[in-house]
Amino acid sequence: MKRILEHLRANVVAYAALFIALGGTSYAFTLPAGSVGTRQLRNHSVTPIKLDPGEIGAYVRAWAVIQGGTQVVASRPRARVLSWDPSFAAGVVSWGSGISRNCFPLASGGRDFIQVALLAGPGHTKDVHFQVYGNNGQFDPSAVTTFIAVFCPQP
Repeated sequence: MKRILEHLRANVVAYAALFIALGGTSYAFTLPAGSVGTRQLRNHSVTPIKLDPGEIGAYVRAWAVIQGGTQVVASRPRARVLSWDPSFAAGVVSWGSGISRNCFPLASGGRDFIQVALLAGPGHTKDVHFQVYGNNGQFDPSAVTTFIAVFCPQP
């Protein structure tokens, strides 16, 4: 009996660590209301699917920044200008993947008025037609930058 007590006394910390490791431990706590804000959230950690559909009307499906009607400066997902007609200041931009027909495009171009429309297709389309007008209502092929975004309702 004396040997068992000496063994236990010499290894009490080891046995305690063994039983804690085998049994597992946990600690639960609650966060106070309003303690998590924009500074604590990482980019893209909250996606549209995680939000309450009743709280948002649409999300940005695709966007592009186009300079001079021909050059895509930035986009998401990757976009390219399929065609550009400088005489009508009209072009077609594509993101390469299908965009639902219930989505809608919006565009701006500084002082200029931009007309945009989804090109017709069966169920889905990949392309957006855009046309640039100057302040006087005429086609303006010299438009410097066009910003296009495609918004879609919650899936």
